[in-house]
Amino acid sequence: MFRFFLIGLVLLGSGCAKGHGKPIAALHYDSISAQADARFYDLRFRSDVDLLNLFGPGEGFVGGMMYCALDDDVDFSVGHFMKTLASGFVERDTRHEGGDGFAFVAALSFNETLDEGTTTRALGDEAIRSLIANKGSIPCQYVATVYGAKPYHSGAFQVPSADIRRELDK
Repeated sequence: MFRFFLIGLVLLGSGCAKGHGKPIAALHYDSISAQADARFYDLRFRSDVDLLNLFGPGEGFVGGMMYCALDDDVDFSVGHFMKTLASGFVERDTRHEGGDGFAFVAALSFNETLDEGTTTRALGDEAIRSLIANKGSIPCQYVATVYGAKPYHSGAFQVPSADIRRELDK
């Protein structure tokens, strides 16, 4: 009986996701600007690690997103749903290459999560202003999903709230 328990325990443990073993990227804020339609905001930042080539062929890279916490919930873990956040896909910023590190841009949308993550609703300008009114900055973090491994989390960086308010006022 003990042997079956031990075999079951080994099988259960072997199904767990492994660590990715990748360096934690240090990210640095460059700028934020409203796109022409003002529904998305381009968040430009730099990294000391090439986030888009962090995982090689066959390593199971699914995709990466930038997440920014608009309220006091700064839990960026996969499976946790922030009530209010800005999020967007990350791409290489070809217009700002050169200099230190790697340049990236994320087209952020500001949203409210409802029904434990099953529904999202875009936040209006006044709602965004209200959420960031008493904050000097908001934290952001890059998260990549990888098959067979734990999600990759970069280091967090801060986006000045004054820069967001400036773009909302345009």
